[in-house]
Amino acid sequence: MKLTLTAAGDAVMVQRMNPGYAGFSAIKDFVNTAEAKLVNLELVLTDKNCFASSFCGGTWVTTPKSVLPDLLSYGFNYCSLSNNHIMDFSYGGLRSTIDTLNEAGVAYSGAGENLFEASKPAILNLPSARVAVISIGSSFDDSARAGNANQSFRGRPGLNPLRFETIYTITEEQMKTMQSIAAETYINGEHSLLAKDGFVSGGEGGIFTFGGHKFKVGKVCGKETHPHPADLERTLKSIDDARRVADYVVLMVHSHQIRTDNFLEPDYFFEEFSRACIDRGAHAVIGGGTHQIKPIEIYKGRPIFYSLGNFIFQSNVFYEQPADFNEMYGYPSDTSAPEALEIRAEKWTKGLHSKPLNFRSIIPHMTFEGEEMTSLKLMPIELGFNRGRTFKGLPTDTDAKTIEEICAWTNEVSASYGTSFRVKDGLLELA
Repeated sequence: MKLTLTAAGDAVMVQRMNPGYAGFSAIKDFVNTAEAKLVNLELVLTDKNCFASSFCGGTWVTTPKSVLPDLLSYGFNYCSLSNNHIMDFSYGGLRSTIDTLNEAGVAYSGAGENLFEASKPAILNLPSARVAVISIGSSFDDSARAGNANQSFRGRPGLNPLRFETIYTITEEQMKTMQSIAAETYINGEHSLLAKDGFVSGGEGGIFTFGGHKFKVGKVCGKETHPHPADLERTLKSIDDARRVADYVVLMVHSHQIRTDNFLEPDYFFEEFSRACIDRGAHAVIGGGTHQIKPIEIYKGRPIFYSLGNFIFQSNVFYEQPADFNEMYGYPSDTSAPEALEIRAEKWTKGLHSKPLNFRSIIPHMTFEGEEMTSLKLMPIELGFNRGRTFKGLPTDTDAKTIEEICAWTNEVSASYGTSFRVKDGLLELA
């Protein structure tokens, strides 16, 4: 029993592309060195035949259905859907995306008509093995998460959610100040009334809720986060069932949460969740979300990629946005989408498209023989930070200098996990 797998990061692809562009073949060839070829589809496939949600993942991301074949031309046979954009265009957008993937014959998981459908794995029947892929995300508006059906009502369409709890630790003196502020401002007034009437929890012992955030007293200030018990247990049960029907189990996780005040470290709950999944029998956890390469951990011999970064990044070239976009930012209603995006990014001097780091990524290639990972190689790629609009955001192979820089960056962010790589034949391999 053997599995070869490649995985790409977030695909925010909103424009058609010419498969003959310089660098396309190198990416396609590497992706196709494996049997399982995974990518995070971070968009909604529509022909503008549905309405926008009142929320979005930062920008409302939709692309014509005709763009999907361009993405699949790299060779992917699976798309992950549980991310912060899949519900940008409500239930109609979700159904349009799923219908388009079904018509194309592409496997997917992470969203569906109810929580059962959203949380069940996709099954890839490959020449050498059967692989189950579970998709889950922690960054979403609460109304975007899928819900269970019961004997009375249908389930709710949406994404497979990974909720989490955050508790902040402060000093006793800080707690007294906070309680005084709460008493004088009534910031907890509505919550207190709801708790008295049983509509919300009254709070746990030693926990003080301030404006919706939880605090406790301790000697060292900081925070802790933990995965929601129900979401963790549902995922672990999915892994159990997947192990019963497939040879290998892989998780795709989309998470924007950070540990402190930078994007370099995954939040504590993501780390706890990923390790629990490996402990339960998953063979790999592949993360994305915050647009740059995050740490790689080899946990009990199996890889956890806390973020691969972007694979395609075209979120600067939208020609249209719903009216909600201008309302959200306070722009005049007749402001065009290209102009509004440029204003928001201060003519692209700030924001995600101003940072070269967001235009560097990796594509891992993993080989498993039996239960063991026997090989891990990473292809460093770049997305054309300095290229013109036609090609900026599209992945290509890169030069020796950039390969060394990506290796150095990956080693720097992974150092706390004891993981390091070296360059060999243009790829990164475990040192």
